[in-house]
Amino acid sequence: MLYFDHAASSFPKPKKVGEAMKEAVDLYAANPGRGGHALSQQAAAVVKNTRKELADLFQAPHESHVWFYQNATMALNQAIVGFPFEVGDHIITTTFEHNSVLRPLKALEQQKGVHITYVEPDHTESYQVEDFTKLITEQTKMIVISHASNVTGALFPIKELGEQLSNHHATIVVDASQTAWKN
Repeated sequence: MLYFDHAASSFPKPKKVGEAMKEAVDLYAANPGRGGHALSQQAAAVVKNTRKELADLFQAPHESHVWFYQNATMALNQAIVGFPFEVGDHIITTTFEHNSVLRPLKALEQQKGVHITYVEPDHTESYQVEDFTKLITEQTKMIVISHASNVTGALFPIKELGEQLSNHHATIVVDASQTAWKN
């Protein structure tokens, strides 16, 4: 059996994770940017540097585009529910998405009258870019997809999807919880 939900429940965590957590508690456990004292300023610098590293990793236009949340579920919920949908808007997602995606989408469908199209995987339990691009309409406002399925381990070609949709107005929300990595 292979289990791909590494980000949420892996044990033991990589040694560097524990070391970084201990360093944070021992060296700069203060409210970042909330005080003028040295520890607060040091914590603020760590947050700023982390934000910049993440912006570089994900090729964000600016570090201010990086927000921190308690976990991936909260971040995905905010990205989906916080979007300004209107009645009749269209969302494309897959049948393999995590509940942190499917539940808020279902709520939007019921509460805001958005239409959701679910892409089914092919015989190899993966998706093709065309599976999504052929479903795009003028009403499509968002595409929500995991970069890697924590059910099958299949990777989706996110970069190619973005390139195909570069002239469309739809926002792409990617759950990269399983795959975000910096060497």
